[in-house]
Amino acid sequence: VYFAVTTGSEAYLGLQKYFQLEGMAYRLVPIKNNSANIEEEPRVNTAVMYDNMMHKFKWGNMGKGIYLDENVRRMATDMRIQASTLADALIKENKKDSALKVLNLIQDSIPKSSCSFESPYVMFLLDRDYYAVGDMKKANTLAKDMFSTFKKDLLYYNSLEPENANYYHQNVMQTGYILQNMMYMVQNFKQEDLEKDLTERLNKLQKSGELKTQ
Repeated sequence: VYFAVTTGSEAYLGLQKYFQLEGMAYRLVPIKNNSANIEEEPRVNTAVMYDNMMHKFKWGNMGKGIYLDENVRRMATDMRIQASTLADALIKENKKDSALKVLNLIQDSIPKSSCSFESPYVMFLLDRDYYAVGDMKKANTLAKDMFSTFKKDLLYYNSLEPENANYYHQNVMQTGYILQNMMYMVQNFKQEDLEKDLTERLNKLQKSGELKTQ
């Protein structure tokens, strides 16, 4: 018995503690997940999911930069989420080479040119995984691109008239939160030059009043 990852929790019949992630679906298994946060730490069958994602999934032409409508972009974001979840699980199993292959696959198959950084938090997780596997060059390149993109988004939200800006209040809060945590992340992975650059850019945003945390 399988449940799609794209359905809401109301469709799971309260069985989430017995779910095992194998790709874009959860398999119902007789093994209880005792994690305190099942959504963020699902049980992952890394062998099955890695084989599915790397060898069985058909990725189509997203990698060529074709136009994706809003619905397809949401599906692409879901794919990024599952790729990050798999990479996290592989890293915990000390299979960093496999995790890196997953990260490269998702970046090549769903590039920014086809699907922009729809969810700052999801992209933050993918970048964190790049740092965790030790590919500092790709991690730093992605971090710089993300920071510039999210800064541009933040400036746009803040440029709107109050009646329109209120609609994006949560976006403003999340974007500010991610920008700050990106600086902490590069600091944690000892990327001193990038840390200095991001700190200076954050300070400018704070002094200008563009960066809001509450």
